[in-house]
Amino acid sequence: MENIKLSAKNANLYFGKKQILKDVSIDFANHDVTALVGPSGCGKSTLLRCFNRMHDLTADAKVEGQFLLDDLDLYDRHNAVTDIRKRIGMVFQRPNPLPKSIYENLAYALKIHNYPKADIPQLIEGALKESFLWDEVKDELQKPAVKLSGGQQQRLCIARTVVLRPEVIGEGHAVGGRAGAARLRPRRRRRDWRRPRAAQRVARAGADRLRRARRP
Repeated sequence: MENIKLSAKNANLYFGKKQILKDVSIDFANHDVTALVGPSGCGKSTLLRCFNRMHDLTADAKVEGQFLLDDLDLYDRHNAVTDIRKRIGMVFQRPNPLPKSIYENLAYALKIHNYPKADIPQLIEGALKESFLWDEVKDELQKPAVKLSGGQQQRLCIARTVVLRPEVIGEGHAVGGRAGAARLRPRRRRRDWRRPRAAQRVARAGADRLRRARRP
């Protein structure tokens, strides 16, 4: 299918002798929002981490099958992991800010990818605005990120992801529904993320049974 942005074909994942994913084949359409819904521990975020190559950091992890971004084989040894993670961003269920300032949490990734130094402040401001955090932190960008509230830390992690303008974003289920007014904000963010430079977002959520839901 021409409209497929991300796909897994006959994917298996093992941690040591234990098989976590078994013969998974799934396609994610371009410019679409797809939810993976299922009970806790059924492998939703584990699958998303495969696309982002996060399991490379686990010594006894073994991945089989094929994971594709467009026509790019994500596990081809010639493809740099840093380039893949720039194109496929992740926002985890629990916020994980770096032990750095608010500003450096975003600047760090930009520096790794050699963005022009003069462009970094504007890019950081844009990402914080898009994540609805700018007005709350614009006067204290040098504040340690770990001193932010839980909700602010989550929005900072979203900003840290979108500042690189990934083509795909995978995220944990709590991002879209922490509490109160924050539930309305991801709807606006999703529209922003459907721009050409941020083509697709993949979400996961817990439920009583495993099913897929796609929003047009």
